[in-house]
Amino acid sequence: MKTPFALLAKHYNSETNSSENQLVSNWRFASKENELEFERLKDIWKLTQQIDLDIEAQHSEKVWNKINHNISAKHKIVQTYSRSVYIKTISIAASVALILGFGLSYLLSSSNTNSYTTVITPRGQKAQIELPDGTQVWLNSDTKITYPTNFNANNRSVTLSGEAFFDVKKQNHKLFKVLLNKISVNVFGTAFNVNAYPENKSIQVALLRGKVTVNHLHDGKLLTSLLPNQKAEVFNNQKTTYKLSNCNAENDGLWRFGKLKIENISMEQVAYKMEHWYGVNIQVENLKKFDNKRYWMTIKTESLTEMLQVINKITPISYTIKGEEVNIMYK
Repeated sequence: MKTPFALLAKHYNSETNSSENQLVSNWRFASKENELEFERLKDIWKLTQQIDLDIEAQHSEKVWNKINHNISAKHKIVQTYSRSVYIKTISIAASVALILGFGLSYLLSSSNTNSYTTVITPRGQKAQIELPDGTQVWLNSDTKITYPTNFNANNRSVTLSGEAFFDVKKQNHKLFKVLLNKISVNVFGTAFNVNAYPENKSIQVALLRGKVTVNHLHDGKLLTSLLPNQKAEVFNNQKTTYKLSNCNAENDGLWRFGKLKIENISMEQVAYKMEHWYGVNIQVENLKKFDNKRYWMTIKTESLTEMLQVINKITPISYTIKGEEVNIMYK
């Protein structure tokens, strides 16, 4: 189905009515490719507001060609990894980078001596970055990572909010730290997944290979150590208690390959994961009727509508999609 440029332009500019919003939703959730295109064009539109382009034809395909032409002409394009491009724009206080393609994020960098770089992936988007020391980091939806510009010279510490998979480059005597709420994850060279969304009741660290320790953030005291295929769940309570269990760590980080593994979880947890995966808000009505029901499925390239139809085959539901608002009801 052809991209409805005119309709999307009106939608991004808040000029569409309810019936037009429904048309946008129908097109967006018809396929995973349409969803990615919707988010890509939306963020290009946001970027045009920041760089103050002269856009006079907001309701035709020409506007998108003009946007892309202006971005390409004014800003340096740097290829960072397969299917993602950073486009840098310079402002008084910061530089902003837009990733197009597989993931989308903004990169902010201050200009003082204690400067930091921040990469943010909006909901429904993912990205991969390489830190100055060669460490590979995959960022899941709605995730923020911050690290100092002198990262490789003085320290190897990053601050994380959200979910990320780290494949840490080993450097002798240079500890790598992931700083989270109340705890830090300390490693030399290893691969692990961290789930630390601020709205969660706990932080989860799943180790794929190597060895990591989980320490108290402020005093550095050891909380626990992990071996491969172990998961530490640290609860956000006053005493910072934790639970250590065995796991399949590869499944925890499978999202970085474009797969979402759902195993033995409730409808409430399924809805939460799908919110991040598709970048929508999901309201589940009659939630108590889903009690004692567990779900197993793997999401790859399926659209939101297709996944809701799969759930309907497992549990009878009805659903509505209006823009980014999704309502699910038990029949």
